[in-house]
Amino acid sequence: MAKNYEAWGKIDKIGPRENVSDKLAKRVLWLYQAETYEGNIYENYLQMEFINKNCDMLDSWGEGDFVKVTFKIAGRKYKKDEETPEKVFCNMVAWKVESGKAAKKDTGGASAPATPANASVPAGDGPPIPGDVKDDLPF
Repeated sequence: MAKNYEAWGKIDKIGPRENVSDKLAKRVLWLYQAETYEGNIYENYLQMEFINKNCDMLDSWGEGDFVKVTFKIAGRKYKKDEETPEKVFCNMVAWKVESGKAAKKDTGGASAPATPANASVPAGDGPPIPGDVKDDLPF
């Protein structure tokens, strides 16, 4: 059985429902996080996939909402043909979305548990909005 993970952040984008086949539909959510380390802010974007009946749960959320997403990591091997090397790809398959502020209340008012993915995400209003962060990358 796959382990469940949780990530907190602001919704950056919700994609449209994509019907891949008669039996498979998917929808993506981009979750924005920011981590502060030694006075510097590091941005992080996670792409979560919602599959089949879970696609509809994104209808009640919008860009800028601070949420907690519960997901599992699914990985598969892939080999195009005999000449190409075998590769592995992973997806974050989400199955639950709830208010990040409600999740905070469930813990007795404490901030979300500190994990590498959300250790410095502010507990109140969420991480800084993209574009507010100074870009110091050389490219």
